[in-house]
Amino acid sequence: MTADSTDFAGSVIADRFEVVRVIGRGGNGAVCEVVDRTTGRSAALKMIVGEDADLAARLEREGIALGMLGHPHVVALVDAGRTAEGTPYLATELVRGSSLRDVLDHGAIPPRRALGIAQQLLEALVHVHGAGMIHRDIKPDNIMLAEHGQPDRADVKLLDFGVAKVIDPDNDALGSEKLTRAGLEVLGSPPYIAPETAIGEPIDARTDLYSVGIVLFEMIAGRTPFHDDDRTTLLRKHVTDPVPPLHVAAPDDVPAAALEAIVARALAKLPDQRFPSAMDMHAAVERALHAPEPQIASTRPPVATRARQLARRARHVARELVVLSRRYPRSVAAIATAVVVLVLVIAIASRHSPTASGPSSPAPAAPAEPAAAARRWVEQADSDRARHRYGRAIAGYERAVAADRTLASDAKLRTAVAQIARDGDAVAAAVGLELLATRLDPPDHKTIAELAATGRLLDVRQRAFAIAERDGFSQSIDQLASWTLDLKQQTTCDDRRETIAKLRDLGDARAVDVLQRARTLYPCVAKDAAAAIAQLQPAKK
Repeated sequence: MTADSTDFAGSVIADRFEVVRVIGRGGNGAVCEVVDRTTGRSAALKMIVGEDADLAARLEREGIALGMLGHPHVVALVDAGRTAEGTPYLATELVRGSSLRDVLDHGAIPPRRALGIAQQLLEALVHVHGAGMIHRDIKPDNIMLAEHGQPDRADVKLLDFGVAKVIDPDNDALGSEKLTRAGLEVLGSPPYIAPETAIGEPIDARTDLYSVGIVLFEMIAGRTPFHDDDRTTLLRKHVTDPVPPLHVAAPDDVPAAALEAIVARALAKLPDQRFPSAMDMHAAVERALHAPEPQIASTRPPVATRARQLARRARHVARELVVLSRRYPRSVAAIATAVVVLVLVIAIASRHSPTASGPSSPAPAAPAEPAAAARRWVEQADSDRARHRYGRAIAGYERAVAADRTLASDAKLRTAVAQIARDGDAVAAAVGLELLATRLDPPDHKTIAELAATGRLLDVRQRAFAIAERDGFSQSIDQLASWTLDLKQQTTCDDRRETIAKLRDLGDARAVDVLQRARTLYPCVAKDAAAAIAQLQPAKK
């Protein structure tokens, strides 16, 4: 069998594993159920399909990591190696059941079951961290629930150690730490990564605990606390946005104060404010799990619960009416207006009713003086910027503006953020662009347009261009300069082909010289460049 085979069934891998069926397949890899001929037992075998050096490195890294571990709640290693053709493979125990992601696709799960899953997950992490390792990619997709025929009983199995990191700097067991990353890519999954990961700060075991907190929140609320289709915006939310209270986000049942406190502590922005270790968080989960039933039962008053249910139904009806109104605008308009009013009334009532928060809701803490807090954030951010710690600095500036809105028009802060957008790494610069566009008053469109045309990093330049298009000032960008740099910095023929089309459609005769160079430098797009030149030549004459 070769690495690019399309039909795995019946194949024998490494003269040992006979493929029974394909469990899952992506563009660059496949997972198969196999039978180990040496033991007669079933196993799950993962291998790379085609050429992908980064995925191959991660697969080998995962094999090494699993070889260092052995725990009931960590998937067990069976074998790892390379085929005769040189394709890396990894065989682990076959876990029959469902991933937590599959379960959550059907909505939130009862708090008691969620705590039980978190308990076993933390037991796995106690072992992983004790072995001197951080997982770095805790998410529902990597948590398997091995079913035993009983709906409420499942054994957690933690999977996928492909981006795991050894904590001990003197231990290089997993090889080089520098896994391939491009532009705005960060190791881990954006909905679950900790703030320090998002801004490139040092990480430790508490980074995994933040991800566990996100998973626990999602199990109970049915959604993650932060969500956005835009990757950069999502990273910013982890760094700067407050965590929604669990009792507000949960669909019907409000967890007790003890459970809400666990989630809030796990999701603290600063690692020092989280649980010190997986063992400490496990102890807190144990206490909540074994507390009397009211500790994790619903504490929302019936009236508030009913109000929230009605609000959800009203929102659903409103969405349906919006669709219908496009077909029958006159007959639906009055009803739609009434439903919108109903949604607002119910939402306000459910949020501000004296009984809506429930008797066990924690009292809000007294806020710190905003201006003083903002000044401290600015001072720390200025210090970090001077030391070229741009990720931490941009997070500090954004927190400062959030604490004191008068800073949105502060000239010094504007200059500092613009400098980070110009000089920072891709992630810090992209966050800086959003701050310039959405937090400052007025927005700094001039700097964004400048970076869209001449920014030194491809990802940042394209991000600035996207912001300009979104916010309606793309006409101020020197598009010829921007796409000329794109063409120079792009690495694939497909990307360069798209850029050549943009230069052609620009209709600017100055693009001919750029396309002439492209035809010489990049043979794979020479025909596309020649066709674009032929279209623009009359304009040049």
